Amino acid sequence: MKILIAPGSFKGSIVSKEISRIIARGIQKIKKNVAVNELPIADGGLGTLNIITEYFKGNYVACDVTGPLGKKIRARYGIIQRKKTGIIELAQASGLHLIPEYLRNPLETTTTGVGELIKDSIRKGCKRIIIGVGDSGTIDCGIGALSALGVKFLDRNSKQIKTSCSGLLDLYKIDCTGIESLKSIEFIILVDVSNPLTGKNGAIVYAQQKGATKKELPMIQRGLRNFKKVILNEYGIDLDKIKGSGAAGGIAGGMYAI
Repeated sequence: MKILIAPGSFKGSIVSKEISRIIARGIQKIKKNVAVNELPIADGGLGTLNIITEYFKGNYVACDVTGPLGKKIRARYGIIQRKKTGIIELAQASGLHLIPEYLRNPLETTTTGVGELIKDSIRKGCKRIIIGVGDSGTIDCGIGALSALGVKFLDRNSKQIKTSCSGLLDLYKIDCTGIESLKSIEFIILVDVSNPLTGKNGAIVYAQQKGATKKELPMIQRGLRNFKKVILNEYGIDLDKIKGSGAAGGIAGGMYAI
């Protein structure tokens, strides 16, 4: 008999590689003559970094980045020599699991650390960046990550806004002159949902899971709509027509547009 074990991650507890190993050991204890093959899978969230990096025999790089609450944390990414590819897992720097339940507030969390991981991988020579954006604790449309890469998000007075969901309410214009050097970099974003950015089925669907209260939902929705409006005005892109733009608090849409 042959058994194939292909689990995904168990949200908030254990990643697919560890689950696969536990199941395999359990089977082998009961049936020692069974051929067990482990093939853990991922959906862009926790565990994606390990699965892709190890499958392509890449290397891990660890660095200090800004966590979702604004404090420095240790995170890592992968580098695959084939096409000099950087493997970035949003959850490493901005994952929900990094935030204690009593501190979860998606109005104030940021993806800045994701941009810092990307920046470090480019500094090390990566020409293609693959970003898995599942299991986030943020709804900032990626302005934190993009700010770390050099984009300026400005209010009506040309001052930089907060790089969090609450800052989206003040967004008036975007200055991308600081990212000219990124034009030669290929970005691939891995998503597993088809949500648009705004509306009842948009990024706000996961807001309460990330700690938002019912009273905060209208404010979050206004921030998302304002971001959508600015992107439409600046680039002519309607993010609600881009499938998956609401993934991981809108970072998929933000990075797609900019």
